[in-house]
Amino acid sequence: MDTGIIIITWLIFAAILIGAMVLALRINKFIFKRIRKKNNSLHYMYIEKLITAAIIICFIVSLISMFAGTDNIWKSVLGSTAVISAVAGLAAQDTLKNVLAGMILSIHKPFDIGDRIILDDGTAGIVKKMNMRHVELVGIDIARVIIPNSQINTMRIKNHNFNSQIRSVYLKFRVGYGCDVNFAKKVILDAVKESEYSLPRPVKSKDADDPYGKVYFIEFGESCLFLGITVYFENTHATEIVMNEINTRVRDALIKNGIEIPYPYMNVVTEEIN
Repeated sequence: MDTGIIIITWLIFAAILIGAMVLALRINKFIFKRIRKKNNSLHYMYIEKLITAAIIICFIVSLISMFAGTDNIWKSVLGSTAVISAVAGLAAQDTLKNVLAGMILSIHKPFDIGDRIILDDGTAGIVKKMNMRHVELVGIDIARVIIPNSQINTMRIKNHNFNSQIRSVYLKFRVGYGCDVNFAKKVILDAVKESEYSLPRPVKSKDADDPYGKVYFIEFGESCLFLGITVYFENTHATEIVMNEINTRVRDALIKNGIEIPYPYMNVVTEEIN
């Protein structure tokens, strides 16, 4: 057969394969886009990436088979010493470890899309996405933190909203020794309730009459009394934003009601020597 005809035939088949691959990728993206509208889960996001990789690999193998012959595709791909060496080399690399770790994270789901997590190295953020290589977190300053799947799979993870749409943060406030403690508790609780971010407690407490909880007298400090309360809010809000809003409200409320907010200070006494 004429060489030119062979080349043209190969180019036609290659174009068909490319078109089929592009169509398969678009169908895959369309299907999972519809799925994630109803359930934007880490599991479905990872499966989409896995299927995308499988489609691309099948396309590459199909192109190789056009050279080697359809009947000998597996012999040509897997029977080659060079290919076996490449597969063995890949197994020793971080790529395969990240893929396997991603599968484990996808199945067990210690966190999901939208969860706010803190890792044992202090890294914190909201889970934005995950692919076959890494997990992407978004911090309060919109900075993106990229962590390989194999690393995050071995870390201890603190999940602020595991299997829950509500998160919480514990806040402590200092008041003066001479203040009316019960009145200070009421002022703080009212300030928390007035915040647009705070929500009622998800579970009722027997020792709290108010649905937003109770302000507790926590401890005696060196120059102040510590009062504390747990604030609940939707997981769509960053903890830092809620803390900023609540702290500002409580500070303004304490000052407005004449309650001292003490701070450490030092008196220096000097003596004149004649």
